[in-house]
Amino acid sequence: MGTLAENLFSLKAGRSVSAGQHVIAEVDYAMAHDTTTAWAIEPFKRIANKVWDRSRILIPFDHAVPAPNLAAARMQQSIRRFAREQGLRIVQQGVCHQIMSEQIVLPSMLVVGADSHTPTEGGLGALACGVGSTDIAIAFARGKLWFRVPESMRITMEGQFAQGVYAKDAVLALAGRIGADGAAYRSVEFYGSAVSSMSIGSRMTMTNMCSEIGAMCAIVPPDERTFEYVRGRRGAENVEPVYADENACYVEEV
Repeated sequence: MGTLAENLFSLKAGRSVSAGQHVIAEVDYAMAHDTTTAWAIEPFKRIANKVWDRSRILIPFDHAVPAPNLAAARMQQSIRRFAREQGLRIVQQGVCHQIMSEQIVLPSMLVVGADSHTPTEGGLGALACGVGSTDIAIAFARGKLWFRVPESMRITMEGQFAQGVYAKDAVLALAGRIGADGAAYRSVEFYGSAVSSMSIGSRMTMTNMCSEIGAMCAIVPPDERTFEYVRGRRGAENVEPVYADENACYVEEV
């Protein structure tokens, strides 16, 4: 009777878990950018000499590029040095969440990112959580991280949007209804015909904005549109999608 978040955490923890439990879960991908990576270097070096898997770590430079001042330049210099030492990829192709969503993330992945808007990737049916730089250092070093399994909210949107109304309007309306902390440390799971008819970009807009209502993660269950979007990516042919159980228990339904 698990929610989508509970079932995904169960998959990554290797055992059945439910909201409120603490777990150590295997991470599929870790990301930190041109600010948060710098703060992860020192704690990383306290616990490891080498990253757990350099093919599953990405460092996008997107927040302050080109460097606007000497402090930022020095910070980026330290990140480049760390990346060379560890054989990590630094990319400058756009916003970190766009790169992750458009090139890397697959349904059922557990993705951690040292940026609050990491739930964006949940638009692809992934479990995507924003974490701090110390947590990302542990993920870089061990390929696993501890979590408290969140309670889940079920948001159902039916029908069609009027002309000139978009996914961002819908999630802002949700924020107005439940408040800026209405989803604090919760998983927000989206259902309904209005969600099914959305483009992948619109779904990612909604999951991105859930960070503004305090969500730990936000997820749209994967469907044929999702699978078509990720077709051709490394590992896409082996994806086993995860869904909520029919009798899942939600802390709140809207």
